[in-house]
Amino acid sequence: MSLAVKVTPNNVGALCAAKVSALRRATPQAVLAAANYAGGAIARAVYRLHGGGTSGLARSFLPASFVDIPGKIAAGAFSDEVQARILDEGGVIKAKGKNLAIHVDKRAKNKWPRGWPKDALFYMRGKSGKGLLCERIGKGQKIRVLYVLQPTVTIKGSGYIGIAAAEAQPKVEEILAMAVDAAVIR
Repeated sequence: MSLAVKVTPNNVGALCAAKVSALRRATPQAVLAAANYAGGAIARAVYRLHGGGTSGLARSFLPASFVDIPGKIAAGAFSDEVQARILDEGGVIKAKGKNLAIHVDKRAKNKWPRGWPKDALFYMRGKSGKGLLCERIGKGQKIRVLYVLQPTVTIKGSGYIGIAAAEAQPKVEEILAMAVDAAVIR
């Protein structure tokens, strides 16, 4: 007993067309899954480089896919947060009002000056001429400087997007390869 398969240009063409169709159906989901993984990698990089005070930024990166050229699909993880670009690339932050309150004491970290009880902080000018927000310690004349007031601050970028991209690349390639394999094997 034997089994023979006749291969003709017609049945090879039909098989190829079916596989291309399967790839077209599988690609958008795989690309979006890869973008979802990339968003998680960005969140991990933000937490690692910037700490817990940026959890809103870390959670803001959401996957999205789009078609920029007919027949081509692209996806990525995007954030609408204002600080996303500044923390990645660096830059100058200018005060909307008079000054920014920059914490100089660990007790003031992740706490706005307005978050303190009324009359807990007072203003004084430092020796350098910069404004300071301070608190009194005990009943004596001791004070603790909590914030320095400045009109602008220059932030050095951490490059967290590039770091996350490098860390996510192998897994993204694996996700896409698995989708291609699954489409071709079907």
